[in-house]
Amino acid sequence: MTCMNRAMRLVWLAAVIVGLHAPLARADVCPKLSPRALSGLVKERGPLKLIFFASWCGECLHHMRATHTKNTLLIATFDEKDAVEQVIQKFRPTAPCYLDDGVAEKLGINGVPRVVQYDGSTSKS
Repeated sequence: MTCMNRAMRLVWLAAVIVGLHAPLARADVCPKLSPRALSGLVKERGPLKLIFFASWCGECLHHMRATHTKNTLLIATFDEKDAVEQVIQKFRPTAPCYLDDGVAEKLGINGVPRVVQYDGSTSKS
């Protein structure tokens, strides 16, 4: 093997190693959740506990930090995506977070915080 081939292999190996350790593209911390997507989650998981919150709501932070079951969803409503994602990254709640895309309106949510048990057809506060 020539010296040039060795150098090229080392460069290639370094690129592979660096590529393996490079940060992955950042996925949305809180993807959008539509009523249709919520229905799919209910079919998949069963009844859900929905916690509607906003980044600017102090009382909401208490709900966000509480320990949650696997069937709990945090739904940011009446808020901006960047503000919500900053709060989620800071507090790192155990429940997944979504941005409201019509769910609050469908369920008649008009303020936060609001905790709702939802089985796909009816909701209970």
